[in-house]
Amino acid sequence: HPLSFDVSVLTSDVKGAGTDANVFIRIFGTIRTSPSIRLAAHALCTTRLFLRGQNDKFRVFLPDVGFITKISLWTDCRNLSDQGGTWHCGKVTINKTVNSDGGQQAYIFPCNREFDGSAGESGGAGNKIDLAPAGVSGVGLQRPQTA
Repeated sequence: HPLSFDVSVLTSDVKGAGTDANVFIRIFGTIRTSPSIRLAAHALCTTRLFLRGQNDKFRVFLPDVGFITKISLWTDCRNLSDQGGTWHCGKVTINKTVNSDGGQQAYIFPCNREFDGSAGESGGAGNKIDLAPAGVSGVGLQRPQTA
């Protein structure tokens, strides 16, 4: 049965950080990789998303991916209004519910990068970046063995 993944996305508190572009995530785990997920389709509130300094929350239901090893984060760089097409992400946090008792695993992915569609040549992240978890906590966490 699907598990609940609560995804929090912090837009940085810097000039021009917000965006109206679509933001996507893909979760890579030791068991499987999720499909591409358009975060706005899973928002827990209907206010404007990805504004400067704002922490947006999303809930996604997926088959268990196992221990989360990385995420891919990207935007379509579309400029739909006054926010513009670039976006500066501070961090992503994923709380994965792992059992019927509500036990969770928390994964923190620091980002602090601008998504600017540049394909990386101007020091930005282009429009896609892979992030590894910097902090992991919660129930049942045995890190996968490395060879």
